[in-house]
Amino acid sequence: MAPPPPLPPTPARPPAPTIRGFSALPRQPAPLQTPESTTRTLAFDSAALSSAAPSSAASRAKKRRRRVAEAAAFVTARRPLDTDTAQDQEDEETQEEDAMWTLKTAEDAVRRPSHLQEDTLKTPSLLPRKTPTKDLKQQTVDRLRVLVRACARQHHAASALFYADKLLSMSPTDAHDALLFADACYLNKEFHRAIHALKTARLVDVEREEGRAQVKLVTLKAVLLLSKCMLAIKQKDECLEVLGSVLPEREQDVVLLANKVQLELEGEEAEGINVVSSLALLMGETLEAIGNLENATVYFRIALRCDVHCSEAFFRLFDKQMLSAQEEKELLASLDFSADETQLLELLYQTRVGKYDTTPSVEEKFTEVEQKFGLADNLDLNVTRAETYYYQRDIQQAHKFCERVRERDPFNFRVIAVYVGTLVELGKKRELYHYAHQMVDVYPTKASAWYTVGCYYLLIQKYEAAQRYFHKATSLESTYAPAWIGFGNSFAAQDESDQAMSSYRTASSLFPGSHLPPLYIGMEYLRTNNLVQAHEYIRQASVICPTDPLVYNELGSVYYKEKDYPRAIEMFTKALQLCKGLPERLMEAWEPTLFNLGYSYRKLRKFDQAIHYFQSALRLSPRNASILAALGFTYHMKGNLEQAIENYHAALAYNPEDTLAGSMITVAFEESLSGGPDSFPELAEPAPKDAPMTSGLTPMSAALTARRSLGPNDNTQLSRRLDQSYSSIERSRQSLACSSLDFSDSSMNMDED
Repeated sequence: MAPPPPLPPTPARPPAPTIRGFSALPRQPAPLQTPESTTRTLAFDSAALSSAAPSSAASRAKKRRRRVAEAAAFVTARRPLDTDTAQDQEDEETQEEDAMWTLKTAEDAVRRPSHLQEDTLKTPSLLPRKTPTKDLKQQTVDRLRVLVRACARQHHAASALFYADKLLSMSPTDAHDALLFADACYLNKEFHRAIHALKTARLVDVEREEGRAQVKLVTLKAVLLLSKCMLAIKQKDECLEVLGSVLPEREQDVVLLANKVQLELEGEEAEGINVVSSLALLMGETLEAIGNLENATVYFRIALRCDVHCSEAFFRLFDKQMLSAQEEKELLASLDFSADETQLLELLYQTRVGKYDTTPSVEEKFTEVEQKFGLADNLDLNVTRAETYYYQRDIQQAHKFCERVRERDPFNFRVIAVYVGTLVELGKKRELYHYAHQMVDVYPTKASAWYTVGCYYLLIQKYEAAQRYFHKATSLESTYAPAWIGFGNSFAAQDESDQAMSSYRTASSLFPGSHLPPLYIGMEYLRTNNLVQAHEYIRQASVICPTDPLVYNELGSVYYKEKDYPRAIEMFTKALQLCKGLPERLMEAWEPTLFNLGYSYRKLRKFDQAIHYFQSALRLSPRNASILAALGFTYHMKGNLEQAIENYHAALAYNPEDTLAGSMITVAFEESLSGGPDSFPELAEPAPKDAPMTSGLTPMSAALTARRSLGPNDNTQLSRRLDQSYSSIERSRQSLACSSLDFSDSSMNMDED
C-alpha cells in the first residue's frame, strides 16, 4: 500500500529541526503542542485514523516519529544556549527555514503563538556580535580621558602627556580634550607647547564669545591655563592682557560672573574652587609680581569674595599683611560663609585676624575651633597660636608651641620665622645655631634659611656677618620682608641710620599692611632727634595698627621730646590701657611705659603721681638700677632726702656705674648735712656720658644702640635686646623687649626746664 500523500504545510508555522539519527522520508513538522493547539491536533489525528485503512506498523511508526519531532521542536525552543559549532550551524538552517515559511501574503499570514514570540525575543543570538568601528573608537577615547586624568592625579606627568597626545589625535575637535592635552603639557613644564596648543584649538579666542551673553566655561578654564603658562615664562604683560579680556573691570561684575558660573557647575566641579575666583587670584599674583601691590590687593580681595574657599587669596592678604588691622576685620565680616555649612572655614579665618587684640584672650580665640572640630593637635593651628602669643609678648608660650610643632614636623616651613624669633628673644644661641644649620641643609635656596643664619650672627653681635647673610636672603627672594627688617636692624645696631631706614622702607613697600617698618623708621628719626619725621611715621604706624601698645609708647616719646607732657601722658596711658587684657606675668614687658609715665608726671612737678608709677615699674623689675635712680631723684626733688639716699644706694648696688645715682647721692649727702637745698625744683640731672639721643622706650632706639660701657650683667641684657626685631615673618618684635631696657643712657632722664 502506497504511503498517504503529504499534508499541506501549515501557514506561518515554524518547522521543527531535524533529529539526528533518523533517516525518515520527507515530512512536515506538526505545530507545537500548546494549550490552544492540543485539541485541534488530537482531532486531526482522529480524522486521519478514521479515513485511513487499518493501521499498519509503518503508519504507527510514522505517527510516532511525528510526535517525537514535535516534542523535539518544543524542547529545542526551550533549551539553554549552546555555543557548539554543530548547533550553531543547525540554528542557521532553522533561521533560513523560518524566513522561507514566514514569507506569506497578507491573506495567508497567521500570527505565531504568543509564547513562542516571547521566547524568540528573550533568546539572544548565538552568533558572535560584531562591534562597529565607530563604537570601538569612542570607547577608546573615553578610556583615554579617564587615563589622562588618573595619571595627572597620581603625578605621572609624562604618562599623562603621552595619553593626552593620542587622545587629541583621536578627537581633534573636542575642546575639552584639547584643554586636557594643554594641561598635561603644563604639568610637564612644557609651557610654550601648552600655549601653542590652546591657541591652535582657538580655546582662548574671546572675540568669538563677545556675542554671547556669557563666556563659555571651557573658555574661562583655557584662559586660566594660558595665563599660568605665560606667568611661568615671565610674560607678565601678556598675562595681564589675557586675564583682562575675560574679567570685568568692576568688582561687583566679577562677583556676579562667578555666581553665574557656579550655577552651571555640577558634580565634582561644583565642589572645587570657582574658576572666576582662580582668575582673580592669578591676576593679583601677576600684579604683585610687577610690583603693583595696591591693585594686587584689590584682586586678592575679589578672589575671596568670588569664592570664600580660595584660601590662597586669604593667605596672600593676611600673611603678607597687605591690609591694615581694620581692613582685615572688615573684609572678614563681608565674606559670605553660607556655603560653609560646618562653619569650620570661618572659625579658621578668625584665628588669623586681630593678633594684637588682647580681648578675647588667646585661649578663648582658639577654644571653639579646637574643641568643636577636634583640631587641638593640628600643626597649622599650633603655628597660628604661636604667632599670636608672640605678638602679645608671651614668648615662653610661643616657644612652647613652636617646639611642639617641630617635634612632629621638623621641616615645617611656616614655623621657621616665629621659631627663630622666640630663640632670638630668649637668647638661645646654641639652639639657633643648630637650627640655622639644619635649615640651610634642607632649604639651601630659600630666603628664610639664610635669614635664620643672619639672625644668629645678629644675636651674637657680629653685625657685618649678619648683614652678609641678610643680603644673601634678599638676593634669593627680593620680596622676603623679614630679611629686609633684619638688614635694617643690623645697620641700626651700628648707628648707620641711613642704611637702616632704606632697608625699612623696602620692607614697608613689601608689607604695606604691617605697621612695624614705618614704626622703626620713626624710631630711627627719633633717635637722631628729627621729631617732625618721627612723628609722621609713628602716626602712620598707629593708623595701620591702632591696637599695638608699642606705637603709643613711641608716640608718647615724641611728645615728651617736644615737651608736650600732657599729650605724652595721654599716649603712655593709652598704651597701658591696651595691655589690660594681658596676664600679670606679661606686664613686665611694659614696665618702660610705667617708667616713662613717671618721668612725664615729674616734668609737670606732680611728684606723687610720678612716685606711684616709678614704684609700679619697680614691682615689675625690682633689680632695675635706672628705676631706682629715677625714684630716688623724685624723692630728692620732693625734699625727702632719706628716701632719696636710700634709692640711690640701691641703684648703685645693682649698677655701680649708674651715672645719675653716683652723681646725685653726693649732692643728697651734702644737702642732708647742710639742712637741704633752698629750691629743689631747680635740680636737674646731669646728662650721662655717651648718652645717645634716643627715646629710651624700645629696643629700636636704646636696645639697638650698643652702649659703650657695659656692666657685668649688661652684656646679657644687650644681647637679648638686640635680637628682638629679627623674629617673626610678619612681626619683627625686637621692639617689644622693653623689660630688658636700661634707661640710664636715655635723654629722658634729664629734667630740663
